[in-house]
Amino acid sequence: MLCDLESLYLDHNSFEGPFSPIIFKLSKLKVLSLSSNNFSGPIPDDIWMLPNFESLNVGHNSFEGLFPSALGLLTNLTYLDLSSTNLTGYIPRDIGNLKLLEHLDLSCNQFSGPLSNTISNTISNQSVSRTRSCQLTHLNMYSNQFKGLLPQSLVNCKHLKILDIGKNEIGGTFPSWLFSLGELEILVLRSNRLYGAVSGRSTSHPFPKLRIVDLSNNQFTGHLPIQYFKNMKPTDNDYSYYKTFFSLTLLALSISVLVVTVCFLFCHAFGATPHAAVVRLPGGGPKIPPWLSFTSIVG
Repeated sequence: MLCDLESLYLDHNSFEGPFSPIIFKLSKLKVLSLSSNNFSGPIPDDIWMLPNFESLNVGHNSFEGLFPSALGLLTNLTYLDLSSTNLTGYIPRDIGNLKLLEHLDLSCNQFSGPLSNTISNTISNQSVSRTRSCQLTHLNMYSNQFKGLLPQSLVNCKHLKILDIGKNEIGGTFPSWLFSLGELEILVLRSNRLYGAVSGRSTSHPFPKLRIVDLSNNQFTGHLPIQYFKNMKPTDNDYSYYKTFFSLTLLALSISVLVVTVCFLFCHAFGATPHAAVVRLPGGGPKIPPWLSFTSIVG
Protein backbone atom coordinates (compact mmCIF):
# COMPACT_ATOMS: atom_id res chain seq x y z
CA MET A 1 0.00 0.00 0.00
CA LEU A 2 1.04 3.61 -0.57
CA CYS A 3 1.34 4.30 3.16
CA ASP A 4 4.17 1.72 3.30
CA LEU A 5 6.18 3.44 0.55
CA GLU A 6 9.85 3.85 1.47
CA SER A 7 11.33 5.41 -1.70
CA LEU A 8 9.85 7.95 -4.10
CA TYR A 9 11.72 9.17 -7.20
CA LEU A 10 10.14 11.88 -9.36
CA ASP A 11 13.31 13.47 -10.77
CA HIS A 12 13.61 15.14 -14.17
CA ASN A 13 10.00 15.84 -14.93
CA SER A 14 7.93 19.00 -15.30
CA PHE A 15 5.97 18.85 -12.07
CA GLU A 16 5.13 22.31 -10.79
CA GLY A 17 3.46 24.14 -7.95
CA PRO A 18 3.73 23.24 -4.25
CA PHE A 19 4.31 19.74 -2.90
CA SER A 20 1.37 17.39 -2.87
CA PRO A 21 0.07 16.96 0.73
CA ILE A 22 0.05 13.20 0.21
CA ILE A 23 3.84 13.16 0.62
CA PHE A 24 3.51 14.23 4.24
CA LYS A 25 1.39 11.16 5.00
CA LEU A 26 4.10 8.71 3.93
CA SER A 27 5.42 8.13 7.43
CA LYS A 28 7.74 5.29 6.37
CA LEU A 29 9.39 7.25 3.56
CA LYS A 30 13.19 7.04 3.65
CA VAL A 31 14.18 8.36 0.22
CA LEU A 32 12.57 11.33 -1.53
CA SER A 33 14.03 12.67 -4.78
CA LEU A 34 12.21 15.51 -6.54
CA SER A 35 15.13 17.16 -8.30
CA SER A 36 14.96 18.92 -11.66
CA ASN A 37 11.29 19.87 -11.71
CA ASN A 38 9.40 23.17 -11.42
CA PHE A 39 8.20 22.93 -7.83
CA SER A 40 7.74 26.40 -6.37
CA GLY A 41 6.86 28.27 -3.19
CA PRO A 42 8.43 27.64 0.21
CA ILE A 43 9.50 24.13 1.17
CA PRO A 44 6.66 23.09 3.50
CA ASP A 45 7.58 22.55 7.14
CA ASP A 46 5.64 19.28 7.23
CA ILE A 47 8.35 17.59 5.19
CA TRP A 48 10.75 17.88 8.13
CA MET A 49 8.36 15.92 10.33
CA LEU A 50 8.89 12.65 8.49
CA PRO A 51 11.08 10.78 10.99
CA ASN A 52 12.67 8.12 8.78
CA PHE A 53 14.24 10.27 6.05
CA GLU A 54 17.71 9.06 5.02
CA SER A 55 18.00 10.77 1.64
CA LEU A 56 16.41 14.03 0.48
CA ASN A 57 17.05 15.58 -2.93
CA VAL A 58 14.95 18.60 -3.91
CA GLY A 59 17.65 20.33 -5.95
CA HIS A 60 17.03 22.27 -9.17
CA ASN A 61 13.57 23.57 -8.42
CA SER A 62 12.08 27.06 -7.99
CA PHE A 63 11.46 27.27 -4.28
CA GLU A 64 11.59 30.47 -2.28
CA GLY A 65 12.31 31.45 1.29
CA LEU A 66 15.01 30.80 3.87
CA PHE A 67 17.01 27.70 4.66
CA PRO A 68 14.56 25.33 6.42
CA SER A 69 15.10 25.85 10.13
CA ALA A 70 13.52 22.51 11.10
CA LEU A 71 15.88 20.43 8.95
CA GLY A 72 17.86 19.46 12.05
CA LEU A 73 14.98 17.19 13.04
CA LEU A 74 15.96 14.68 10.33
CA THR A 75 18.62 13.01 12.44
CA ASN A 76 18.79 9.90 10.22
CA LEU A 77 19.67 11.90 7.12
CA THR A 78 22.79 10.80 5.23
CA TYR A 79 22.16 12.58 1.89
CA LEU A 80 20.91 16.16 1.47
CA ASP A 81 20.77 18.10 -1.81
CA LEU A 82 19.29 21.61 -1.79
CA SER A 83 21.29 22.84 -4.78
CA SER A 84 19.81 25.45 -7.14
CA THR A 85 16.63 26.01 -5.15
CA ASN A 86 16.73 29.84 -4.81
CA LEU A 87 16.92 29.60 -1.02
CA THR A 88 18.52 32.40 0.99
CA GLY A 89 19.72 33.27 4.48
CA TYR A 90 22.02 31.79 7.08
CA ILE A 91 22.45 28.09 7.71
CA PRO A 92 20.90 27.32 11.13
CA ARG A 93 23.00 25.88 13.90
CA ASP A 94 20.70 22.84 14.09
CA ILE A 95 22.32 21.43 10.96
CA GLY A 96 24.85 20.01 13.41
CA ASN A 97 22.18 17.55 14.52
CA LEU A 98 22.66 15.63 11.26
CA LYS A 99 25.31 13.36 12.73
CA LEU A 100 25.07 10.74 9.97
CA LEU A 101 25.30 13.19 7.07
CA GLU A 102 27.66 12.06 4.29
CA HIS A 103 26.58 14.16 1.30
CA LEU A 104 25.72 17.85 1.63
CA ASP A 105 25.08 19.97 -1.48
CA LEU A 106 24.00 23.59 -0.94
CA SER A 107 25.45 24.88 -4.20
CA CYS A 108 24.02 27.63 -6.42
CA ASN A 109 21.82 29.40 -3.89
CA GLN A 110 22.00 32.67 -2.00
CA PHE A 111 23.08 31.38 1.39
CA SER A 112 25.24 33.79 3.35
CA GLY A 113 27.08 34.27 6.62
CA PRO A 114 30.49 33.19 7.92
CA LEU A 115 31.55 29.95 6.26
CA SER A 116 33.44 28.95 9.41
CA ASN A 117 30.21 28.91 11.44
CA THR A 118 28.30 26.94 8.81
CA ILE A 119 30.92 24.22 8.41
CA SER A 120 31.77 24.04 12.10
CA ASN A 121 28.10 23.63 12.99
CA THR A 122 27.74 20.94 10.34
CA ILE A 123 30.56 18.78 11.65
CA SER A 124 30.77 19.76 15.33
CA ASN A 125 28.35 17.17 16.67
CA GLN A 126 29.71 14.57 14.25
CA SER A 127 33.21 14.97 15.61
CA VAL A 128 32.58 14.91 19.35
CA SER A 129 31.88 11.22 19.48
CA ARG A 130 34.85 8.99 20.23
CA THR A 131 33.31 6.11 18.32
CA ARG A 132 32.18 8.01 15.20
CA SER A 133 34.11 10.74 13.43
CA CYS A 134 32.77 13.19 10.85
CA GLN A 135 31.02 11.19 8.13
CA LEU A 136 31.06 13.80 5.35
CA THR A 137 32.40 12.60 2.00
CA HIS A 138 30.89 15.30 -0.24
CA LEU A 139 30.65 18.99 0.75
CA ASN A 140 29.53 21.37 -2.01
CA MET A 141 28.82 25.04 -1.24
CA TYR A 142 29.68 26.40 -4.68
CA SER A 143 28.19 29.74 -5.78
CA ASN A 144 26.74 31.26 -2.62
CA GLN A 145 27.63 34.32 -0.55
CA PHE A 146 29.62 32.73 2.26
CA LYS A 147 32.40 34.86 3.76
CA GLY A 148 35.30 34.49 6.15
CA LEU A 149 37.94 31.81 6.39
CA LEU A 150 37.84 28.12 5.56
CA PRO A 151 37.61 26.53 9.03
CA GLN A 152 40.38 24.19 10.06
CA SER A 153 37.79 21.98 11.76
CA LEU A 154 37.45 20.32 8.35
CA VAL A 155 40.51 18.25 9.23
CA ASN A 156 38.12 16.11 11.28
CA CYS A 157 36.42 14.99 8.06
CA LYS A 158 38.88 12.23 7.25
CA HIS A 159 36.52 10.63 4.70
CA LEU A 160 36.04 13.80 2.64
CA LYS A 161 36.41 13.18 -1.10
CA ILE A 162 34.89 16.34 -2.61
CA LEU A 163 35.32 19.84 -1.20
CA ASP A 164 33.85 22.62 -3.34
CA ILE A 165 33.53 26.14 -1.93
CA GLY A 166 34.11 27.91 -5.25
CA LYS A 167 32.50 31.24 -6.14
CA ASN A 168 32.01 32.62 -2.65
CA GLU A 169 33.79 35.38 -0.73
CA ILE A 170 36.28 33.26 1.20
CA GLY A 171 39.46 35.05 2.24
CA GLY A 172 42.81 34.23 3.81
CA THR A 173 45.84 32.33 2.60
CA PHE A 174 45.97 28.88 1.04
CA PRO A 175 44.68 26.37 3.65
CA SER A 176 47.71 24.12 3.74
CA TRP A 177 46.18 21.96 6.46
CA LEU A 178 44.04 20.41 3.71
CA PHE A 179 47.05 18.20 2.98
CA SER A 180 45.97 16.06 5.92
CA LEU A 181 42.79 14.99 4.10
CA GLY A 182 44.13 11.81 2.58
CA GLU A 183 40.89 10.80 0.82
CA LEU A 184 40.38 14.15 -0.96
CA GLU A 185 39.88 13.71 -4.72
CA ILE A 186 38.36 17.04 -5.80
CA LEU A 187 39.37 20.44 -4.38
CA VAL A 188 37.65 23.57 -5.72
CA LEU A 189 38.58 26.96 -4.24
CA ARG A 190 38.04 29.01 -7.40
CA SER A 191 36.60 32.55 -7.54
CA ASN A 192 37.18 33.55 -3.94
CA ARG A 193 39.44 36.10 -2.22
CA LEU A 194 42.31 33.82 -1.32
CA TYR A 195 45.81 35.25 -1.63
CA GLY A 196 49.50 34.62 -1.08
CA ALA A 197 51.66 31.62 -1.82
CA VAL A 198 50.28 28.13 -2.37
CA SER A 199 52.51 26.53 0.20
CA GLY A 200 52.49 25.11 3.67
CA ARG A 201 53.97 22.58 5.98
CA SER A 202 55.90 19.83 4.29
CA THR A 203 54.44 16.37 4.08
CA SER A 204 55.79 13.30 2.34
CA HIS A 205 52.53 12.37 0.57
CA PRO A 206 50.31 15.44 0.06
CA PHE A 207 46.94 14.81 -1.58
CA PRO A 208 47.63 11.14 -2.42
CA LYS A 209 44.26 10.64 -4.17
CA LEU A 210 43.73 14.05 -5.77
CA ARG A 211 42.13 14.11 -9.26
CA ILE A 212 40.88 17.66 -9.85
CA VAL A 213 42.07 21.01 -8.48
CA ASP A 214 40.62 24.42 -9.32
CA LEU A 215 42.31 27.46 -7.75
CA SER A 216 41.50 29.92 -10.52
CA ASN A 217 40.32 33.51 -10.04
CA ASN A 218 42.01 34.18 -6.72
CA GLN A 219 45.05 36.29 -5.84
CA PHE A 220 47.68 33.61 -5.34
CA THR A 221 51.29 34.56 -6.00
CA GLY A 222 54.75 33.03 -6.16
CA HIS A 223 55.84 29.70 -7.56
CA LEU A 224 53.42 26.94 -8.44
CA PRO A 225 54.30 24.07 -6.05
CA ILE A 226 54.03 21.18 -8.49
CA GLN A 227 55.27 18.74 -5.85
CA TYR A 228 51.99 19.13 -3.97
CA PHE A 229 50.05 17.73 -6.92
CA LYS A 230 52.46 15.13 -8.23
CA ASN A 231 50.31 12.23 -7.07
CA MET A 232 47.28 13.30 -9.10
CA LYS A 233 45.32 10.56 -10.83
CA PRO A 234 43.15 10.62 -13.97
CA THR A 235 39.47 11.36 -13.51
CA ASP A 236 36.78 8.80 -14.17
CA ASN A 237 33.09 8.87 -15.01
CA ASP A 238 32.14 9.42 -11.37
CA TYR A 239 33.33 13.02 -11.73
CA SER A 240 31.98 13.82 -15.19
CA TYR A 241 30.11 16.81 -13.72
CA TYR A 242 33.33 18.39 -12.58
CA LYS A 243 35.16 17.53 -15.80
CA THR A 244 32.62 19.38 -17.91
CA PHE A 245 31.44 22.13 -15.58
CA PHE A 246 34.67 23.84 -14.70
CA SER A 247 36.44 25.99 -17.23
CA LEU A 248 39.74 24.32 -16.49
CA THR A 249 41.08 21.24 -14.79
CA LEU A 250 44.56 20.77 -13.46
CA LEU A 251 45.95 17.80 -15.35
CA ALA A 252 48.97 16.03 -13.95
CA LEU A 253 50.83 13.53 -16.08
CA SER A 254 53.51 11.51 -14.35
CA ILE A 255 56.28 10.16 -16.60
CA SER A 256 58.86 8.26 -14.62
CA VAL A 257 60.00 10.77 -12.01
CA LEU A 258 59.03 13.77 -14.13
CA VAL A 259 55.72 15.47 -13.46
CA VAL A 260 54.33 17.77 -16.11
CA THR A 261 51.43 19.99 -15.11
CA VAL A 262 49.03 22.04 -17.15
CA CYS A 263 48.80 25.39 -15.39
CA PHE A 264 46.19 27.10 -17.52
CA LEU A 265 43.93 26.53 -14.53
CA PHE A 266 46.10 28.87 -12.50
CA CYS A 267 46.42 31.66 -15.05
CA HIS A 268 43.95 33.90 -13.27
CA ALA A 269 45.12 32.96 -9.81
CA PHE A 270 48.80 33.66 -10.48
CA GLY A 271 48.52 36.26 -13.22
CA ALA A 272 50.27 33.89 -15.61
CA THR A 273 49.97 33.84 -19.39
CA PRO A 274 47.69 31.00 -20.53
CA HIS A 275 50.33 28.77 -22.08
CA ALA A 276 51.48 25.28 -21.27
CA ALA A 277 53.32 24.93 -17.99
CA VAL A 278 57.00 25.75 -17.94
CA VAL A 279 58.74 22.66 -16.66
CA ARG A 280 62.23 22.88 -15.24
CA LEU A 281 64.04 19.70 -16.04
CA PRO A 282 67.01 18.59 -13.92
CA GLY A 283 70.19 20.12 -15.32
CA GLY A 284 68.39 22.17 -17.97
CA GLY A 285 66.45 25.34 -18.57
CA PRO A 286 62.74 25.89 -19.01
CA LYS A 287 61.12 23.63 -21.57
CA ILE A 288 57.57 23.36 -22.87
CA PRO A 289 56.50 19.86 -23.93
CA PRO A 290 55.43 20.09 -27.62
CA TRP A 291 52.91 17.27 -27.22
CA LEU A 292 50.97 18.95 -24.42
CA SER A 293 47.43 19.99 -25.38
CA PHE A 294 44.53 21.45 -23.46
CA THR A 295 41.95 18.74 -23.91
CA SER A 296 40.10 19.52 -20.68
CA ILE A 297 39.27 23.16 -21.45
CA VAL A 298 35.58 24.02 -21.64
CA GLY A 299 34.25 27.54 -22.11
